[in-house]
Amino acid sequence: MRAAGSGCDLREAEHGLARSSGAILLVDIFESVRLAGFDEESFIRRWLALFGRIRSEIIPTHGGALIKGTGDGFLATFGSSPAAVRAAQSIAAMVRAAEEREQPDASLRIHLRMGLSSGRYSSGAGDVFGRDVNLAARLMALAAPGEIIVSERIRDELTEGLDASLEDLGLCWVRNVAEPVRAFRLRADGGRPRTGRSPESEATPGVAILPLAPRFAAPEVAILGEVFAEECSRLLGRSPYLSVISRLSAAAAARRGLTVRELRQATGADFLLSGRFDVRDGRASLNLELVDAQDDRMVWSDVVTGPMEAIHEAGQPLIHEVVAAVTRAIADRELARARRAPLRNLRAYTLLFGAVASLHRLARSDFEYARELLEALVERDPRHSTAYAWLAYWHAMKAHQGWSDDRRRDAALAAEASGRAMDLDPDCSLSKSIDGSVNANLFHRLDVARARYDAAIAEAPSEAMAWLMRAALNAFEDRGEEGVEDARTAIRLSPLDPRRYLFETILASAHLTAGEDGPALEAATEALRLNRMHGSALRVKTVAAWRLGREGEARATLGELMSLEPSFSVGGYMARAANPEARITREIARSLSEAGAPA
Repeated sequence: MRAAGSGCDLREAEHGLARSSGAILLVDIFESVRLAGFDEESFIRRWLALFGRIRSEIIPTHGGALIKGTGDGFLATFGSSPAAVRAAQSIAAMVRAAEEREQPDASLRIHLRMGLSSGRYSSGAGDVFGRDVNLAARLMALAAPGEIIVSERIRDELTEGLDASLEDLGLCWVRNVAEPVRAFRLRADGGRPRTGRSPESEATPGVAILPLAPRFAAPEVAILGEVFAEECSRLLGRSPYLSVISRLSAAAAARRGLTVRELRQATGADFLLSGRFDVRDGRASLNLELVDAQDDRMVWSDVVTGPMEAIHEAGQPLIHEVVAAVTRAIADRELARARRAPLRNLRAYTLLFGAVASLHRLARSDFEYARELLEALVERDPRHSTAYAWLAYWHAMKAHQGWSDDRRRDAALAAEASGRAMDLDPDCSLSKSIDGSVNANLFHRLDVARARYDAAIAEAPSEAMAWLMRAALNAFEDRGEEGVEDARTAIRLSPLDPRRYLFETILASAHLTAGEDGPALEAATEALRLNRMHGSALRVKTVAAWRLGREGEARATLGELMSLEPSFSVGGYMARAANPEARITREIARSLSEAGAPA
C-alpha cells in the first residue's frame, strides 16, 4: 500500500499536482439558462454582484479558498467541514436576502444548489481533482433550489444541533457512481438550532466546563485538559443549584472556536469555565477563568498548581478546590444580580439561586430578602414547585430558628407551601424532603417525615437533602449511628454544597445522639467555622463541650448562642424540639441547663 501511494504521489508531482485534504463545496445556479433568457442583463448583473460578495466576504471569512468560477457557479475548498457548512449557510442566506430585495418576481430570483463532500484531492493548474470532488458535484445535482446536500463523511464531521441540523436522505443513486451514496440535506432554515436547556431546567444557572487547552504540555499529557473537564463536570453535577452542561456537548462547542455569545447560544450555558494548562516536572499549572456568558464578564480567575496526579486521580483536593471556588463565585454573582435589578426583570434561576444563597447566610436581612425573591418567583410562575418547596423551608426555618413572632402561623404557611409543592410535582425528591422536614420539625409527625424521606431516596438516591433530613430525624429518634451514616452519605453526595455548615451541624447532632462527643464537637466547630450565626451548631457545640468536661468552652459558646438568640431558653428549646420525648432531647436540655442556659 505504501509503495502504491508513493508512486501515485510521484506521478502527481510530475504533473505539478499537490495533495490536500479538506471539504469541497460545489455551487451552481438552478435553471441559469431559463433565468438568462428572461432578462439576461439583470440576471448577469445580480449574479456578478452576489459572486463578488461570496468571493471577497464569505469564503475568506470562513477560511476557504476559491478554486475557480464556472460561469454560473463556483468551486471552493475549506479546511474543515464545520467551516464549509457555515460558509454554505452564509452564502444561501445572503443570496436569499439579496434576491428578495432586488427581484420582486419570485419566479425570476436566483436560487443556488450546493453539494459538499470531504476527503483528499489533488490541486494544480487552477483546479482540483479527485473522487471526492466528483462526489460533491453529484451531491449538488441531488439538491433542489436553495438546498445544501452533504456527504456521509461531512455528516460525521459535524455536531448535530451545533453545526447544523441534518435530514438523512438515505442511499441515493448518482450518475457515474457504481454504488449508491449516503446523502444528507441541511435544514432549509440553514440555522443552527438551539441546543441549550429546556425551560424546566432554567431554575438553576447552566454551567459549561470547556476542556483546558495545553500550552507547552507534551502531546502525551494533552488529554489532561479533557480529564479536568470531566472531573469538574462530575463534581459540579452533584450540586442541586447548578445545571451542568454535558461534557461532550461543551467539548464539541469548544472545538468550534465560538465566541462567548455563540457558546451560550449553542450550549444554553450561563457560565463558562475555561483555561489553559501546562505540565512540567510532574506538576500541573492551571490558568482558569469563569465567565458570565450573559455579559461576557470574567467573574473569577485563578492559577492553580499541584501534582499532575491531582487532575486524574480520585480524592485529590485540587479539583475539589476549583469546583468549590466556582460554586461560590456563581452564588455571589447571582446574588449580586438579584440585588441590583428589579425583581420583575430577573430570570427564574437568579431569583431562586439568590433566594437559596440569602436564606442560608442566616443574617436576618439576608433571610428576609430570601422570602422576597421566592415570593417574586412564585408570582411569576405559580406552577414552580421548587419555589414553593423553598418557601416552605423558609417558613419552617424561621419557626425552628426561634425567629418567628407567631410560630403557629409560620408552621401553617410552611405546610401550605410544601403541600402546594407536592401537588405540583408529586415525584420531586426535593419537595418530599422539605415536606418531611416541615412535618418533623413543626408538627412532630415523625412517621410521615420518615415516609417522605424514604420515598425521596427511593425516587432519587442522589438527593442529598433527603439523606440529610433523614439523618436529622434519626438523631431526633435516638438512632445516632444511623444518623451519622446518613449525614456522611449526604456530604458525599454534595461535598461542595453552600449549606455545608448545615450538613456538619446535623452530623454533629447525630454524633451527639450516638454518644460520640469528640466527633460531635469537631463537626460542630467545623459548622461554625463556615457559619458563625447558626444557632443549632452553637447549641450542639455547647452540649458536646460540656459533656467532655470543657466547661469554659461550653459557657463561652452558650454566650454566643444567647447573643444570637437573646430569648433562648431550655423550655423554648424543648417546645421547638421535633421529638421532646427522645432521650437525646432530654440530655441536651439537661446539659444546656447545667452550662447556664435560662430555664
